[in-house]
Amino acid sequence: MSLESGIYTIKCQLNGNLVGRHLVEDRSGNPKPVYALGAGNEPPQWVVEKCEEGYILSNNGGRAASIDDKLFAILVEEEFDNAETWVIEAQPHQGENLYTVKTKSQSKAWSQTTEVGSQRDTFIASAP
Repeated sequence: MSLESGIYTIKCQLNGNLVGRHLVEDRSGNPKPVYALGAGNEPPQWVVEKCEEGYILSNNGGRAASIDDKLFAILVEEEFDNAETWVIEAQPHQGENLYTVKTKSQSKAWSQTTEVGSQRDTFIASAP
């Protein structure tokens, strides 16, 4: 069953942490890291757009991209070509509404890392 285009909340299956960008970021146009956010954060909204090649995922206007095996949101429209097209696969054997997000080549998937982004939050990796 494929996922329809729409607005979604993404959580880590491991611990239920919400996935998204920090509410407070620097004002540059540089790509912004995506984190598994600790407790006390509002649920980030992800826009999931189904396209011919897979899915485009955006959070707060930034398109999801794998940069150095970490997940970032690209903010500058001229750089959107560097964003990924993702494959989203249902995992019904794991439970209802559970999906894996992978790169188009399916060589890497979103996962929570042990590297600490701050005291409460950890990076989301795009790794094998």
